[in-house]
Amino acid sequence: MNMKKLVSMLTVAALTCTMGTTAFAADQDGVSTGSYPADVKGTYEAGSSGDVVYSVDIAWTDMSFTYTGAGEGTWDPETHQYSGSSEGAWTASNDSITVTNHSNA
Repeated sequence: MNMKKLVSMLTVAALTCTMGTTAFAADQDGVSTGSYPADVKGTYEAGSSGDVVYSVDIAWTDMSFTYTGAGEGTWDPETHQYSGSSEGAWTASNDSITVTNHSNA
């Protein structure tokens, strides 16, 4: 029975010795801080680049347009002018262009 206690105590002692210890840095009183000049040199070597690829998808819809001509309106004999006249105009229906870029440039 004493041997078991001795082995247990040695195991506990060994495990206690392996536990971590917290360390704190001391203040640096008397050590001056500031800027210190130093030459730093470096070089740059460009890596290989792949070929430039242009790839664009263009899609468009029906693109239907209608022109409505100008209307004179109705003649007003009292004012000697047309009333309700309209200017010619273009109207569009279902018009769109979509450009999708898949290029690497």
